[in-house]
Amino acid sequence: MKRLQMTILIVFAILIGGCTGMEKSGGNEETMTELPDTIAAQDEYTRSFLVSTDEVADGHYAFKPWTEAYTMWIPVDGTLSETFYEKREKHWERFSYSWEEQQKNLSYGIFGQFEDRPDSEEYGLNHLTRFSGFEGEYSKSDDEKNVYYYGEMISEVGEEGEEKFLSIQT
Repeated sequence: MKRLQMTILIVFAILIGGCTGMEKSGGNEETMTELPDTIAAQDEYTRSFLVSTDEVADGHYAFKPWTEAYTMWIPVDGTLSETFYEKREKHWERFSYSWEEQQKNLSYGIFGQFEDRPDSEEYGLNHLTRFSGFEGEYSKSDDEKNVYYYGEMISEVGEEGEEKFLSIQT
């Protein structure tokens, strides 16, 4: 009986020690101070999608989603929505990220969807259009591997009698 109690006590001590160790590893202050002072780099979830915290162009990081199917640039002040990101293996994903330009009084929201199936083009555009409420025409461009669609929706945001500002969704 004492042997069983001792075994249970050892297992319990290992579990508590392991959980305590995991809590401490996440809060490494030295690592946090070495990160750039940008919103994307400081946001742990967004940072998990960045290729690195070195800018690839002025004000932009390289973003590589978990499907690893493509890489794109996101603003250093952008944050990825953790609640909206969804992926299915390596053939489908969608995401949203946003950022603000306070000096211009503008906020931006990007909705993206990656689809790799025979009817991806038609299905993906219909789905994205329904989700975002976009009513315009998409512009299309492509490279050796991918086809890109771009649509922009601008709307005024604000209460009656207050200063209005533009909301741009692309």
